[in-house]
Amino acid sequence: MLSELMSADTCAQCKYCCSFKSTSLWELPTFPAEAVKKLAKDTDAKFSIEKDGKYSFARPDLSGEYLSANPAEEVPCPFLDTDTGCSLSETDKPFDCKLWPLRVMRREDHLLLTMSIACPSIMTWELEQLRSYAQEKLRKPVREYVDKHPYIVKDMMPGYVALIEI
Repeated sequence: MLSELMSADTCAQCKYCCSFKSTSLWELPTFPAEAVKKLAKDTDAKFSIEKDGKYSFARPDLSGEYLSANPAEEVPCPFLDTDTGCSLSETDKPFDCKLWPLRVMRREDHLLLTMSIACPSIMTWELEQLRSYAQEKLRKPVREYVDKHPYIVKDMMPGYVALIEI
């Protein structure tokens, strides 16, 4: 989804977004419940099923993967191949991952497309270029996805910059 902004090779080398501290589990990608059925058959990944109103969704369950109580310890996504990057097909990859380092976040009554300042690749772009790209290329498809899958919306967090309202 962001191939015009970042190369797959750059992302595969970094992998920052594919490992999680126990304090950042809110960042885990969300999968539609129907996708979990397929992935549970095809992989060894475990999922945590959650409900948000009438919607069911799942996140990878990393709870048994941490070796210590150290909050700085990171655990990789179960779909991360350390040599090649994400092992999921483009069809199976969750929308959160396709959109990273952008996130849909809520601030008060506003839905915003935001950018993580933690991604080294996205930080090479000028903010106004990113805003223009988001408005022209991403606003409509992101809004359509959010309307069908509202559970991907996260509350506004520190470390994110609002790009556009969707």
